[in-house]
Amino acid sequence: MENTEQTISYPQNIADSRSNIVFMTNPDKVIDQLENSYRCIEEKIENGKLYIHQYGDPLMNDEGIKSVLGQVRSIVNQNTIMTNIDKNGVILLMDSLADTLAKDLMVNRKRYNIINASARDKIYSEALHISYITLRRPYEQGDRKFWKNTMQEVHTVVQKPNEKKGLFNFFK
Repeated sequence: MENTEQTISYPQNIADSRSNIVFMTNPDKVIDQLENSYRCIEEKIENGKLYIHQYGDPLMNDEGIKSVLGQVRSIVNQNTIMTNIDKNGVILLMDSLADTLAKDLMVNRKRYNIINASARDKIYSEALHISYITLRRPYEQGDRKFWKNTMQEVHTVVQKPNEKKGLFNFFK
């Protein structure tokens, strides 16, 4: 009379779990906020209506915004968030982005209509800050570990067919 024990892990509700992972790892809102910062606009939703407030001149033109956001998206994306990156990987990616972005902003400052050094510094630092925070998520399996630990563990006991158990099997 030997029992076979087996542990199976699965999400409590597979559809909910998948949609939560997609929602929680989707960086689109962060990218949108960065773009709004570069355009110097604020978005608010009141009574179901979207209101856009322009609080200053854009830090650069559309071409510059697209270029910078494209570089940031190379790091700030779902693939990055769900990977495993060690300390050297974070340093390598941040150094690469910082170098590429600095050169792009310096060489193309007139083309992008970046009006002064203060605007350039804000563009640069915001891009690097968001990228660094995103790289902290996969550091040493950060988000992967989190999602793995949100899975429900179910412990099952499987009886062999020839095994007799229960009150009525006692007399057989």
